[in-house]
Amino acid sequence: MSNNLYLFVSVFGVDMTTDGQLESGRSKRTIVMPHTLNYFVVTEHLPARTGTIGTVESQRQDLCSVYNGVIDRTVSEIETRFSAKNISLLNSLKALASFDDTFFSIEMLKTLAMLCGVDIESTRVHTEIETARNFFMLKQAEVGFPKLLHPLTAFAFQFKDAFPTAYRLLASGLTVGASTSTCEASFSVLTRVLTPYRRSMLHQRKADLVLLSYEHGVTKNLNVNDFLNKFNSSKTRRLKIY
Repeated sequence: MSNNLYLFVSVFGVDMTTDGQLESGRSKRTIVMPHTLNYFVVTEHLPARTGTIGTVESQRQDLCSVYNGVIDRTVSEIETRFSAKNISLLNSLKALASFDDTFFSIEMLKTLAMLCGVDIESTRVHTEIETARNFFMLKQAEVGFPKLLHPLTAFAFQFKDAFPTAYRLLASGLTVGASTSTCEASFSVLTRVLTPYRRSMLHQRKADLVLLSYEHGVTKNLNVNDFLNKFNSSKTRRLKIY
């Protein structure tokens, strides 16, 4: 935070804490040195002041400290969320489903490609991205699926062997969350799946059950008979549960 802004916030914080509001506070006891510290050299008290707690000046300092701390945290959070790196990541996500001049732009996809470990500067990737761009724009005009990231990724899944890098970027773009609601929802699912009778199951099976439960909108439309036929035709039918 700059000095001018800090000065302004400090003055504003003092103005907000009027004497009438502070004097209503209940007087508290006097700070007394603990007897256990009599044989030690104490250089500073906590809180770092002497006298009585609850005076107008001490409460003013407390409120100003809290107010300034909130402002500092807010400014720091804004600077982090709207940093150049995050803005470039947002531009990468926009380039995945814009269907305009920036659609699958190599320059805009660099940040996301770096996070995915994709060498987007290579000639092979350049060629694949350009081919995928033209193919997806043509198919979107023919099929007419929504110009959104999720429908495009679902459509590109059937062509992931032809465009592995393009599909990897699309699938990775879906994992970038705008909030923590997805993480919180997955933990809520875990509390329902991890019952006392399932405490000894292996981690991988537990993770698979959480994924199936969380994606219930997809799993309820699956054909169970296909899974039963595949299980029936397999040689080893024993499932390792624990």
